[in-house]
Amino acid sequence: TALWCLAVAAVIPIFAIGAILMTIDPLSVFFWAWGMNLAWQALETGKMRYWILLGAAIGIGFLAKFINAMQLLSLLIFMGWSRPHRHFLFSRQNLAMFLAFAVCSFPLFWWNYQTGWLHIRALHERSGIGHTFGIHPNEVVRYLGGLLGVITPLLLIGMVVAAIGLWRNQSGETRVKHLLSQFLPIQIMYLLLSLNSRVEPNWMAPTLVAGIVLLVVFWRDFIHRKPGWRWVSWTALGMGLVMTLVIHTMTFFTVPLKVDLFRRGEGWHDFARHVEKAREQAHATLLIANYYSQASMMAFYLPDHPTVYVPPAPYGDSQFTLWPGYVVKPGTHALYVTDGNSTLPPKVQDEFDHWQLVDDFWSQYHGRNTTHFLIYSLQKD
Repeated sequence: TALWCLAVAAVIPIFAIGAILMTIDPLSVFFWAWGMNLAWQALETGKMRYWILLGAAIGIGFLAKFINAMQLLSLLIFMGWSRPHRHFLFSRQNLAMFLAFAVCSFPLFWWNYQTGWLHIRALHERSGIGHTFGIHPNEVVRYLGGLLGVITPLLLIGMVVAAIGLWRNQSGETRVKHLLSQFLPIQIMYLLLSLNSRVEPNWMAPTLVAGIVLLVVFWRDFIHRKPGWRWVSWTALGMGLVMTLVIHTMTFFTVPLKVDLFRRGEGWHDFARHVEKAREQAHATLLIANYYSQASMMAFYLPDHPTVYVPPAPYGDSQFTLWPGYVVKPGTHALYVTDGNSTLPPKVQDEFDHWQLVDDFWSQYHGRNTTHFLIYSLQKD
């Protein structure tokens, strides 16, 4: 079973993307998987060390991605659902788990306390809960379509069938309850949220750990009883393998920008060369970008790693608004760098006496265009 789970995970596209791009998702998935394993050991043995490690694993995962805190809810659901483990709901082991979680997640809560609970505000806005509730079918279709793309249609359908089948036929089995508790709550939560606002398909990535185990357990037994369905499993694995190979080799081929999954991660070395050249020619001492991604890339890729700013924005709009803004003084020479979808905003123009477009280019990666940028030179008399 473990070997088949590994094989399935190896051909799921979302894991291939996580193996290529440096994001927070691999850390989130790792600590969720470790938490699942520790939870089973803790629940079966009752040993305190496993409960403390479990709280620490969830807490560290929470530092990577907030969704990992939902594993606490999953565990509470399981303890309430499973009669043999119900006594853990109000136990010193459960208290130790929450204390370990609190200790590991304390830096994040302390930072939020100091910054006016910005993360709470951001989550409130992204969830759409703060707005008038409304059913938006297009968002649901978009979310489900995204899931079909990052998991593959047959594997996703297989997971749903497996969850329903095991719930109906083996819901009394403790291990099945544990897996369902780790899989269903987040899936249901995001499906409901997609009724009202945009939900990205990668947000539910941690639940795939349990989903894969459910998939393998259910379909191995089903195919053993009905060998005629074996072709479906091989087709599902083959489809996932093809999509995964395409993802891993995509960077070596020319593909349309609209379908290039890695376009946003490419061309930044060339982007930095253009900015540095314009910076030297304009003798610029102030660098401004229209968006935080351009600003962070300039700070990272330019040789001296300068301080880069974004135009004034409401507090908490991005990480850059937490730091002091720029000051324009007489004699200031600056560059304003923006993507090709926007131009120099009037507010920035008003801060300077002279401005002109000095570069209009597409960043290059292996000889092909990736992103369109504009660079303006600004001067204050």
